[in-house]
Amino acid sequence: MINLRMAWSVILAWTVLLPAAASAQYSPDATLDLGIGYGQMALGQAALSGTRSIGRTSEKASRDARHPQTKPAPPAPILGSLTFHSTPAVTRVVNQRFIDWQARKHPNLRAQLAEGINSGELQTYFADVLRRYGYATDNLADISSGYYLSLWKIVHGREPTAVQIAGVRRQTREAMAQDDALMQLSDAAKQEICETFALHTALALQGYEQLIHSGDRHTLANFRNGLQATLAPQGPNLATLMLSDAGFIAED
Repeated sequence: MINLRMAWSVILAWTVLLPAAASAQYSPDATLDLGIGYGQMALGQAALSGTRSIGRTSEKASRDARHPQTKPAPPAPILGSLTFHSTPAVTRVVNQRFIDWQARKHPNLRAQLAEGINSGELQTYFADVLRRYGYATDNLADISSGYYLSLWKIVHGREPTAVQIAGVRRQTREAMAQDDALMQLSDAAKQEICETFALHTALALQGYEQLIHSGDRHTLANFRNGLQATLAPQGPNLATLMLSDAGFIAED
């Protein structure tokens, strides 16, 4: 099985690319290099844009609570679903793509990576995070929420509260339920997105835990910057992203 020391060494390699990645502009090629694929790229950008707009929506909701007004009629429901059914075939594709991506930079770790990823250890690790948060493991919004909450936790060095976790879930579900493209993705596309998120998040969290245990503050700082450049290249700015009981509030 993949061990934490090996996962840590894989994750810390991101910091080697930090000087170039930190100044690089977002491009589809960069995203594809992460092994994400077109559907994943679309979700990542929609989720990030949603986070920014959600923050503004949260602030408006706070103002409206102080100054109640007549509410407009609710919008017509969007057809589709954020939940999905998984198949082993999609899992095999995601796993192999992730192994190939990591092995290009770390060919000596290919066998360990393949063993750990195909065993399901990393996926189980992330699933446990979702369950602790009370999130579903078959819902695009919940998995996206777990992804961004994990990045936020690493960058800010603290655990979100139960109320904040619930707020992010409501926030993301409501935003994504109004996105036709996301609601109408196929089950395979949603599974591909979510399982790739799971692998990235599990490795990031394990690397973070190792750095906290080591007490290496310099490398931890580089690691946090690397997360922004690698896993949230177009924003929001994780360092300034605020977390309230209503969810994320991003600065413009």
